[in-house]
Amino acid sequence: MIKRKLRLAVGLLVLSGAAITTAPHVLNTISESAVINAPVLSVKAPFDGVLIAGDRRRGDPIAPGQTMVSIAASRIQRAELERLKAREATLTEHVLALSAEILRLEALDVSLADRSEQIRRIAFDVLVLERDALLGRVGAADRRAANLAAEADRFERLEQVGAVAGNRAGDIRTEAAIAADERRALGAELARAERQIRAVEGGALPAFGSEDGAYAQQRRDEVAIRLADLQTRRAIAAAEQRSTGAELAALGAMLTEEERFAPVAEAGGLAWTPSPSANSPVASGDEIMQVLDCSRRFLEVQIPESHFEHVHPGDTAQVRLKGAQTVFPAEVEAVLGAGALTETGRLAAQPPRTEIGRLTVVLRLPPADVTDPVIAGRFCNVGRTAQVRFEREGAMSVARRIREWVAPMELALTELLERP
Repeated sequence: MIKRKLRLAVGLLVLSGAAITTAPHVLNTISESAVINAPVLSVKAPFDGVLIAGDRRRGDPIAPGQTMVSIAASRIQRAELERLKAREATLTEHVLALSAEILRLEALDVSLADRSEQIRRIAFDVLVLERDALLGRVGAADRRAANLAAEADRFERLEQVGAVAGNRAGDIRTEAAIAADERRALGAELARAERQIRAVEGGALPAFGSEDGAYAQQRRDEVAIRLADLQTRRAIAAAEQRSTGAELAALGAMLTEEERFAPVAEAGGLAWTPSPSANSPVASGDEIMQVLDCSRRFLEVQIPESHFEHVHPGDTAQVRLKGAQTVFPAEVEAVLGAGALTETGRLAAQPPRTEIGRLTVVLRLPPADVTDPVIAGRFCNVGRTAQVRFEREGAMSVARRIREWVAPMELALTELLERP
């Protein structure tokens, strides 16, 4: 009888142990492939300068509001600023000198234009007088030629009646022909004078005594060429002056705003890479250090893809770091399918390897206290693996059924052991 009781007791204990052992796997989805990760931030120099505050060692804590590094603008930029100032001043003086020379030549051109106009007016007046004189001479020549022709006709009539002896009519006709030639010559001179008058009215400057109009015009042409050259040079110098001024203003504004670069940590972190020592020169774009952002830790979990419909953003999972006994909750932030691409750049730890048929679940972890030496020494537990348990839907009803099934066995075992 005693042996029978012992066999029944052992059987009930085995059944209860099996129920207790299999219950977690029946009620939950458990993953052993989970890794804590966090982003790594890069601090770069925005300009050439010198590192004033540095000497950050790997793992040094950086509290919220604390200055990470401090960079001062280099003397080279100051020297470049002074060089640009000197260049701008030189270009300004050059533009002013060119403007003064242009004004002087413009005044000379006005003077030459006045002289040319004076010569033109005098030449016009003289040509008009010459034309009027020629008109008078032409009129006199016309009258003389007409008188000689009439005189020759009269003498011919007298010779025909014998009133006049000799060849007086022929002599007079010779004089009339000479007078006609003189008339034609005077007509040509008159036409030339009229053409000269029209040319002067059109702006031509004929030679007139010592005031040579052609020389004045030549001087004006030389001045015009010189003015065009000076104006071109002034435009080029002014454009270079504006460009230098804009560059000077940009560099001055940059030095004013970026005389000192001292970024402040918005959240707690750790120096992921050491920074250069103080007084080290840095160039624009150089990476000064990397900071592990312990305020944005997350946990990546791999579970079978068959559980895709059972895990949702906002669910709570139970996490236990391997090697630790405590369990803490974590909220599901995202659920990624097996074919989804995950961000691997600028992360502190290597994410779990995605396998075919497995999901990637991202859990949000609370910010780590970097002021705690233990947490700082462990780099906020980044890279540690963990066991994650997701409670399945309907797990409570299954647990209740298991308890209902185990309870009678416990009662029976108790009664059996109490029997004599």
